[in-house]
Amino acid sequence: VCSILVHRSLAASLKMSVKSKKMHREVMKGLILQSLLPSLFVFAAVFHYARVFGLVPEWDQAGHLTLTVLSIQFAASPLITLFCIRPYR
Repeated sequence: VCSILVHRSLAASLKMSVKSKKMHREVMKGLILQSLLPSLFVFAAVFHYARVFGLVPEWDQAGHLTLTVLSIQFAASPLITLFCIRPYR
């Protein structure tokens, strides 16, 4: 919420060209999505600890699922950058 307010106030007060504003909007969108990544992937870690302490039923593939989801986190950040932010030139 704070980043959206900062983005709106900067976009209104700064004198930028249309192209610069568009690039600034893309960068802000990418940064907001990247900042949401840890909150999305914390559920895999919580599920792992719940499984370790016996709070969820035992499932053979649960360890593989947790590891796969946590490893996707490291690929997600560069992918967000590639898909949300176009090249500058």
